[in-house]
Amino acid sequence: MRGKWHLRAIEKKFYTAIIKIHIKRIEYDITDEVVLNRTRLNPYQLHTILEDLGYEQDFFETNGWEQDCWTEFQKDGCTPLTVYSCGMTFDLILKKRYED
Repeated sequence: MRGKWHLRAIEKKFYTAIIKIHIKRIEYDITDEVVLNRTRLNPYQLHTILEDLGYEQDFFETNGWEQDCWTEFQKDGCTPLTVYSCGMTFDLILKKRYED
């Protein structure tokens, strides 16, 4: 039986290619965010793909009972990214991080 946390090799290859395309769309200002709600990805899997692509997690915040989480990633020479996820609504969004 397959666990819910890890992607099979073929799934990882498939989703990594998709995430690469979405990152390019963000970097080229085609879009500010990509909604990934209807994929089979969960936040852990998306984080793993980003880390495999060379991004480093540099900030994590949650608001507690509403189960909203923001994880920020950076990679030298690339646009900083934020992964937003919500445990109540199952939102999963990859977006450009704007500095304050």
